[in-house]
Amino acid sequence: MGTAAEVSKIIVPSKNAFLKYEQILELTRETIKTYDKKLDNTISHWPHSNGSVLRFSR
Repeated sequence: MGTAAEVSKIIVPSKNAFLKYEQILELTRETIKTYDKKLDNTISHWPHSNGSVLRFSR
């Protein structure tokens, strides 16, 4: 182990990296949610061969 100053240099960037990672994760979640909604709307409007509307249960 180095001095406290050296250790803090290691810790601080990793904290920032973790925050960035969390932000990316959050954006990814939002993107998936949006895509899922669009997909749901598309799927729910596909007419089925017997005339009924096809629905996938989640």
